[in-house]
Amino acid sequence: MDARRARPLLGAEGPAAVRVNGQWVAIVNPAAGGRRPAGPAASRWVDDLAGIADAVVTTEDRGHATHLTSTFEGADGFIVVGGDGTLFDVLQSLCRNRQEVLIVPTGRGNSLARDLDIRSPEAALTAAVSGRSVTIDLLAVSLTFEDGQRWQGVSASTLALGYPAGVAHLATSRWRWSGRHCYAIAAPLVRPSAMGMQVSYDGGPSAWRSRTGLIISNTRHIGPFEAFPEAVLNDGLCDVMELQAGWCVQNLHNLSVLTGWHRFRPAAVRRAHTIGVDMDVPAVVKLDGELRPGVRRVEVSVLPAALECRIPGGAHE
Repeated sequence: MDARRARPLLGAEGPAAVRVNGQWVAIVNPAAGGRRPAGPAASRWVDDLAGIADAVVTTEDRGHATHLTSTFEGADGFIVVGGDGTLFDVLQSLCRNRQEVLIVPTGRGNSLARDLDIRSPEAALTAAVSGRSVTIDLLAVSLTFEDGQRWQGVSASTLALGYPAGVAHLATSRWRWSGRHCYAIAAPLVRPSAMGMQVSYDGGPSAWRSRTGLIISNTRHIGPFEAFPEAVLNDGLCDVMELQAGWCVQNLHNLSVLTGWHRFRPAAVRRAHTIGVDMDVPAVVKLDGELRPGVRRVEVSVLPAALECRIPGGAHE
């Protein structure tokens, strides 16, 4: 763990350092976005953030941000420098009733940051001292694994299985070096395959179906792609898409999303408060920036107004 104080925010040519109101801790993931750990970019973030935060710490491996967040239980907020996976780790031990977060997007996807109109690290750092706060929903998630063990936590953006989880696995295992372009590269290389599942919405009866994937999203964006353009962060609902397209149709859909032309939709979008999914065989689940193998059952429910986020002053909610 590295904690340092150094030059003012944005360097000597930037504005004078102004501290964030309250006790704030910056958590920096130096490996976010496929970068090399402990590289020069990470050192710059540690130095720049020292001017506005009460402490600056860096993560050492996956899951470390969860421990760091619990260590600073008296903080009023956390500046999270990383991607969706770093934010995911922070949320697992955040005291959401009294602590807020500011996202500095340096990851490959940055789903929630895009929804909050935080388009660059520089915009995020400006929001630290002159922004405003908004309240958004989260997803309460329960995963039951093949061996019977159960995991419970929260998600800020997306849970996916089947084809999108396969894309995420290929993108992060083989194309990680390409940074935020890794998903676009991996998507056409994965061939969708059908899987059996039973899905229930809002406590209704389960219905068996054959699908190539399923996406449950709290955000408009899935990584860099705006897959759910009508999603709202604070409406108490999540958006669900059941995929059943083959390779050609799926990639036409991917292209339409990539270009922002949303008229081509091979799968309908449904909104719900709660969703239950049982898989015929164990599956890999993508949960924000994490991949969890061997999952047999997924339960998701919306937590309304569960997280306070700092955003740039001119951003829309």
